[in-house]
Amino acid sequence: MSQQSISTHLLPRKNKFPFQVSHIYYCWRVLLPVDQQFFVADDLLEVSIRFAGSADVCKDEINGEPCNMTFPHVLIKRPGSSIKNTQLELRDTISFEYPIAIADELTRLGMLPAENIKEFKMTGKIEELLQDFRRCLYSIYTPGAADEIDWVCFKLLRELFQADTESSPDEEAIARNASIWMQVHYNEKLSVEDIARQYNMSRASFYRAWNRYFDITPLQYIVKLRLEAAALLLKSTPLAISRIAEEIGFGGVDAFYRKFQEVYQMTPAEYRKSVKK
Repeated sequence: MSQQSISTHLLPRKNKFPFQVSHIYYCWRVLLPVDQQFFVADDLLEVSIRFAGSADVCKDEINGEPCNMTFPHVLIKRPGSSIKNTQLELRDTISFEYPIAIADELTRLGMLPAENIKEFKMTGKIEELLQDFRRCLYSIYTPGAADEIDWVCFKLLRELFQADTESSPDEEAIARNASIWMQVHYNEKLSVEDIARQYNMSRASFYRAWNRYFDITPLQYIVKLRLEAAALLLKSTPLAISRIAEEIGFGGVDAFYRKFQEVYQMTPAEYRKSVKK
């Protein structure tokens, strides 16, 4: 029997991923107290994935209503929700919380359903992501782990809820999801083919979907992300400019200098000096 609960909102991140998890929780074979009521804070949204339980049916009361749901299932705990366990049982659960401010965007992306609770089929992909979650949890204070847990939780939402939508997502969803993927992987060596492959698309099909919703190309978007990351590093760290160019994924210092000066109208060194005033 084990459980862990960790606040992650203050952990350092390297990336500006828009769906940053503020808290994570994991329990395995934990005996839940009977008739103890839990309330969700007004500024939080919690996703609770109950993947196993010792009882055949979960009889929690959600906002005063019995859920009578078999395992596995996922519970969306919205602000002000109340949850009460009504039976003595062992349960295996992972949970992650977001600031409520991002709920609208998750809904728009088809990754936050209207219903509060739903069953799901345990697939190999979901099981793999649950294992990734546990691995990140046990190394959460390792540099980069907080970024990884953000991405793992986002992929869990996608697997759990986008499977309910049409078999191939619409072009807007593909383009928006790809922009989020690039926000995580911008510092890697990428081609449009690499990005399209994430969504099982050809290069031409991906370009067509992207260009409908963005006024710059995918590679221009990646350069934009890299320069924004560079500006942040110049402002907040003493790293050498050559090291920053390497960290953000530019092929060389000269190319970085040219592009940075083109966008910010000053050299990286001049920018650093200006923001330190």
